[in-house]
Amino acid sequence: MNETKLLPSLLRVTFLVLIAIAAFLYAQYVILPGLAALYAHIIGIGFGVLIIGATAYRVQKKQEKLLREKIDANERRMQSEASFRGVEENYRKLFFESMDGICKTTPDGKIVEVNQAFCGILGCDADHIIGESITQFYDNPEDRVAFRGAIEKSRGVKNYELIQKRTDGTRIVCSISSSFFFSQKGEPEGYLTILRDITHLKRSEQEMAVIAQIGRLIGSTMDIGDVYERFADEAQKLIPFDRISVNLFDPDGKSITLAYLSGFDIADRTPGTSIPLAGSVSELFMSRRSGMIIHVENLEDLIRQFPSVTDSLAVRAGVRSMIGVPLIYRGEEIGILHFRSKTPNAYTERDLRLAERIGAQIAGAIGAAKLFADLRKTEMSLRESEGRFRALVEQAEVGVAEVEMDTGRFHMVNRSLCHMVGMTREELMAATFLAITHPEDLHLHEANKALLAAGKIGHYSLEKRYLRKDGQSVWVNLTVSPLWKPGEKPGRNMIVVEDITDRKRTEEALKESEKRYRELSIIDDLTQLYNSRHFYFHLKNEMERSNRYGQPLTLLLLDLDNFKHYNDTYGHVEGDQVLWRLGQVVKRCLRETDFAYRYGGEEFTVLLPVTTSVEGFITAERIRTEFRKERFTPAPDQVVHVTVSIGLAQYKPPEEMKVFVHRVDQLMYQGKKNGKDRVCCEPSAQEQFKEQSSLPF
Repeated sequence: MNETKLLPSLLRVTFLVLIAIAAFLYAQYVILPGLAALYAHIIGIGFGVLIIGATAYRVQKKQEKLLREKIDANERRMQSEASFRGVEENYRKLFFESMDGICKTTPDGKIVEVNQAFCGILGCDADHIIGESITQFYDNPEDRVAFRGAIEKSRGVKNYELIQKRTDGTRIVCSISSSFFFSQKGEPEGYLTILRDITHLKRSEQEMAVIAQIGRLIGSTMDIGDVYERFADEAQKLIPFDRISVNLFDPDGKSITLAYLSGFDIADRTPGTSIPLAGSVSELFMSRRSGMIIHVENLEDLIRQFPSVTDSLAVRAGVRSMIGVPLIYRGEEIGILHFRSKTPNAYTERDLRLAERIGAQIAGAIGAAKLFADLRKTEMSLRESEGRFRALVEQAEVGVAEVEMDTGRFHMVNRSLCHMVGMTREELMAATFLAITHPEDLHLHEANKALLAAGKIGHYSLEKRYLRKDGQSVWVNLTVSPLWKPGEKPGRNMIVVEDITDRKRTEEALKESEKRYRELSIIDDLTQLYNSRHFYFHLKNEMERSNRYGQPLTLLLLDLDNFKHYNDTYGHVEGDQVLWRLGQVVKRCLRETDFAYRYGGEEFTVLLPVTTSVEGFITAERIRTEFRKERFTPAPDQVVHVTVSIGLAQYKPPEEMKVFVHRVDQLMYQGKKNGKDRVCCEPSAQEQFKEQSSLPF
């Protein structure tokens, strides 16, 4: 009996009991006083019925409460299980699709599971290393002990750098993050390790460090001979060479002087030697005004490649690889930087790029040293020719000023410095050295200023930022020299300021270019979809997952109808607009777990993981119909609709990738033959779709 029926019944029983009590009292005192005992029994029975009914009601309510709690508990359990399955699926997807290598090992180091990226980084095959020890990839066995100790100490490590050994024997630098993974009982089952190849990054860091060190060396002295010796030592850390030399053009423009060399000797080629330019390799480099790599087998091979070259003592001496970089200072070629090696094919484009960066620094050092030498020479003759000195300073292409050391006030500024900070001479003379310095760079002078005042250094150089009058900042290379003699009270400093903003921007542009290059390696520039290279990477992973777990996988291949005619009629700019719009339509029609690619030309591919061909047909139809709605206006007052034909098929394990792609490609062409603007799949999929969908074919 439910609650709505039980309550009226209890009320009726109560009412009858009350009538019985009233009848009893009336009979006892009015009609039949002798029958009081009988009525007393009747009243007892009535109260018993009332108590039983109330008890039954409470029992029913308690049972209903327990039933509701059990239903709620079951719903929560089902939600938890569904959530767990979702987490597990996301974990598996992350594991196998990660661009980083991922590996699971037992506590004693036996490999349990790896992803494709792990195998790619270490050059191994998953089937061959499962069950093997992870120690085979450690270049130094002691690294394994130290690495495991670090994990056990902190229950995991992050970005731990180790040298790993690939299966082909090559060494790579890897960043490793690792931690324990536990069973459902909370017991450790092994290690989960994420591996990233940072060899290229470490090489880039080394390059940046060496380039920066060369910059510091150049900025630390105006002795160009000292610069040559120290820069050569640093350059060899990046570019291998057997001989390096700096040749400077003579004023007559017909010869060069060997200013510096290091390495093996060549007859008649010593520092200070003047060499005719005509017919030389240096003339070849000079004529190009850009860096160049030359690989030769012998002198005859050199002349065959470059008929303008008549001879080369370096090649006669055994040189087989050369890099030549013109030294350009303020737009003028001042010499050539040569790297030479006896090893055949020793240099790459990467070496050339580094050589050009080093050459730019050396050119600046030579120019600055020459300018500084001129300034020092002028300083020595200042008392004899003050006017001549002032004219030289005023016409200098770099900023020059005299600054009071204690107050930072200017006593003299030249035209170039005023132009550099965007102030008139009067405005700059009224300012101070610190007032035009960027606030974040004020501390840069502190240590050097103290050493200069103490006479421990004769001058110093540094890079900093000035603030222009318009609020913009400008990067400068600053050289500070005292205008007092040792032992005298510090007075004024002479500063030489070179604008290096363009160089800084170039360095930033290079960093941005490298970042953009990494992105462009997998992204199609026009449609912003993945490119075909990334398509095959994803397809391989998804096919392996389908083989392993039996999950369906569907592939679409899209081809624009009559696209060549559209391009020929309206031009490639309008054609590119169609390609871009199709890419946007495809993106809108896909789930987050799907992937779209520009396969090539007007062909696109779409990967639909965990999707049957029937489900994929719905997605393909959605793309086709949505794209038909797009309106294109390639010419004034002309609206054009473009259509797309789509081939579709589900992966049939364990067929090969080429067979799978070819099968879908043939279905797409079948759609073309059948009239275009349609989705074409295998008959079995179409029959299933007809049974499950009311959409027209």
